Amino acid sequence: MIKISLLFVIILLLFTGCSTTQETKTWKFGVIADNRGGNPSHRAVMHAMKSNEVEVIINLGDSVYPAKGCHWSDMTNDMQAAFGNELKDILNKYFLTSGGWEEQTINQPQRQKAPKISKEDWHYKGSYSWPGYEPDNKAGQQFYKNYYKYKERAKKKNSYILDYDSIGDYYAKYKNLHILSLYLPDEWHEKGKYWPGDNLEERERAWKKQVKWLETHLINIRKKYPDAIIAVLGHDVNWLDKKDNSFEGQLCVLLKKYKVDLAFCGDAHVYKHYPDSTTLKFMVVASLAKGQGGYLLVTVDNKKLKVENCNDDGKVSNTFLK
Repeated sequence: MIKISLLFVIILLLFTGCSTTQETKTWKFGVIADNRGGNPSHRAVMHAMKSNEVEVIINLGDSVYPAKGCHWSDMTNDMQAAFGNELKDILNKYFLTSGGWEEQTINQPQRQKAPKISKEDWHYKGSYSWPGYEPDNKAGQQFYKNYYKYKERAKKKNSYILDYDSIGDYYAKYKNLHILSLYLPDEWHEKGKYWPGDNLEERERAWKKQVKWLETHLINIRKKYPDAIIAVLGHDVNWLDKKDNSFEGQLCVLLKKYKVDLAFCGDAHVYKHYPDSTTLKFMVVASLAKGQGGYLLVTVDNKKLKVENCNDDGKVSNTFLK
């Protein structure tokens, strides 16, 4: 009897142990855009994300605006107010798209002498050059180097950042979420907008390099991680909706070809859902004026997704399932 009971206990433990390891806890991440430093809506969104217990925050660019007196310290003060002692941990799981208007304004000659520019925010003054170092990105690279240390994190074994290239694209992985952030600021792919020192052949080469970078990672992720949830980010407005042979159009072809799960853009300061049979695509509203901002709340359950469009007080207006 004792032997039978002992055998039963062992079997029960093995069974319960197996069922526990197969069970995957659902978790959440938040997506914000265009907060431009500290402001009431951004602070409200941070508190909403804290209450929703998000584990990762994605920021789609324009995260500060030094020319208007909105600095890194203002943004982090909002985060500190919401996350308190957890701030250091959440900042390690805080991912921004590379490039945005706030970097550009700091780099234009007329902005270099602006009295509201804080030395603690920016240390770069220079000219325009290519590839990948036009006005947006040169200061953007400095921003990430100083505060997020993306390049250093990409070299560490246990970092969430796995790759960071010379243009500013990066690849991050958290649990089964794979984040591919593309360097897509405002003028990056607009052929009609050029700057002093532009080399158009280098620009074309940079675009081809970026398309190849994205496809290479998509191929590797789909081969290596069968349970992967892939999110592709890019700051610039409406790039997700291009269907021609343009640079953005080529990126959109890759989203469909490799069945990317989520794709986000910002820049326009409004919310938009792009109907698509393969990928859940969204433009995320800005977190600027109180009562007019918002964020996306994404719940991950194995490979199932729930995306909720929330205002800055947390009210849900749209829900999408995948």
